[in-house]
Amino acid sequence: MPVITLLIVDIDNTLFDWFDFWYNSFTAMVNAVLDRTQIDRDVLLREIREVHQRHGTTEYTWVLQDVPSVSALPKSLQQQVIDAGRVAFSEARERTAHLYVDVDSTLRAVKRTGARIVGFTESQSFYTIQRLLRFGLDGVLDALYCREEHVKPADVDLESLRSRPPDAYILKKTSVVELKTHNRKPDQQILLRIASDFQAPLDQVLYVGDSKMKDIYMAQRAGVHDAFAEYGQSMNRQGYDLLRAVSSWTSEEIAKEKLMAIEVKPTVVLKSFSELFRYFTFVGPEQLQVKGSAQ
Repeated sequence: MPVITLLIVDIDNTLFDWFDFWYNSFTAMVNAVLDRTQIDRDVLLREIREVHQRHGTTEYTWVLQDVPSVSALPKSLQQQVIDAGRVAFSEARERTAHLYVDVDSTLRAVKRTGARIVGFTESQSFYTIQRLLRFGLDGVLDALYCREEHVKPADVDLESLRSRPPDAYILKKTSVVELKTHNRKPDQQILLRIASDFQAPLDQVLYVGDSKMKDIYMAQRAGVHDAFAEYGQSMNRQGYDLLRAVSSWTSEEIAKEKLMAIEVKPTVVLKSFSELFRYFTFVGPEQLQVKGSAQ
């Protein structure tokens, strides 16, 4: 089996069920708005998509503040609607955000071998950091590479929205590297940078992700080992059309996603995250150096 000293993992739909979390949280937020206003649902979704596309993410924290139909409401009602949407989203998130069943134990088993583990995601830093803290992965991952945070509206006071002290929102053991928004999958240069940062030979690097178009294609272009998290597939799940309807993706990207799902052939297909040990051997780089010296 290939010997791996650096495991790079996608976060969303690879370590946890991002789609289930997003669908339930987003739907709760939308319903909270519709229950309190006369805004047409189709209009609301269209305006939300425009906001998402403007900011390049489907997880823009202040999306309701930017939606024209909400901004047009009387001031008193406007704030009530925004607050209700935020609370509904947060409560649904608390119910639905959790790691896949074997992820924690598998990551810790890899960690014990001495191999390094890096998380890489296109999600913004704040949300991703909160997830790693929630999942207890601070320190299990050696580093996190993620997108820089989107700009906060000038009239938003973060401290007034947060219920915990500032250091409760940061990773203390896992280092964080923020990437510019133009550094996006499937740009293989990102994987090459991570491998270089950890001084890992490409034939000792494994990348695991749930998207054939973004993850597997990128890994194969970079010349590292690839494993497809088939268990995290969401394209054919009920509600995925809602994600497409409000996503930051362009029509061209959506069409390409469907095509690449057929054309890209993963080297390894995982039914569960723990199957990594069926296909790869994980060791620390120091162990390989010791073995090489002994020979």
